[in-house]
Amino acid sequence: MRAPLIFRQRIITLRSLGLSFKKISKRLESEGLMISCVSIYKICKKYDKTKFLPDFQRSGRKAIFKQIHYELLNELISNNRDITSQEIAIKFYTKFSIKVSQDTIVRAAKRIKWSRKSTRYCQIVSDKKAIKRYLYANICFFVCDNFFDCIFIDESLIELELHTVRNWVKEGSRYYKAPVAKHPLKLLLWAGISCRGATPVCIFQGKMNSAGFIKILDRNLVPFIHNVFPDGHRLIMDNDRKHVSKETQKWLGENRINHWPTPAQRLKPY
Repeated sequence: MRAPLIFRQRIITLRSLGLSFKKISKRLESEGLMISCVSIYKICKKYDKTKFLPDFQRSGRKAIFKQIHYELLNELISNNRDITSQEIAIKFYTKFSIKVSQDTIVRAAKRIKWSRKSTRYCQIVSDKKAIKRYLYANICFFVCDNFFDCIFIDESLIELELHTVRNWVKEGSRYYKAPVAKHPLKLLLWAGISCRGATPVCIFQGKMNSAGFIKILDRNLVPFIHNVFPDGHRLIMDNDRKHVSKETQKWLGENRINHWPTPAQRLKPY
């Protein structure tokens, strides 16, 4: 262990007072530093030769990556977020004839603000729908739509069994295996959200058709609208068949449910 700079200064001070190496060692031991007479001798010899106590700056290992390498690394990752460190190493060897380890590539990527994380997946949006979403977002921006009167409804499937990716295992015990059912328990739910609160949650079974959908709206959505949105509302849902069927649209019109946008308005954000 290298002696701290403050103790090296203390050694030179004690040596200048005429103390021997052995006495300096004992004095520093009483002050909390265990150091041998040989180490004290080396420190004093170095100071007599260089008149310098702090450590000299070391050159260290020669850097492999230069600016041109960082530029290529950034280009490779920007063009392909799924590229592996091994593939990057092969490309570096092909272009620059240098061998770099995968750990070196990871460290170099961190220096230019890149890091590998678990991939997050999202739904693919086609170019046609992306244009519609962009136009719809611009319309909402220009008319200053705050969606305060909107009710968003949809159906969802929830799995009741969940196991973490990692679990605790005690050393020496039998490896734990999480039991997984062939057909795990699931719940089919219908619900809605709005700025004024959420609708009641409805649990249903089997595949929902237009008749079942209308029944759920009649029991859950209509009372919610009457109680929470007496001053007007807009109902927003996706293009599912049971949502846009003639039977559903007829029922919505008869019950004065303001489904927005209507099927006649082809500019839909979904």
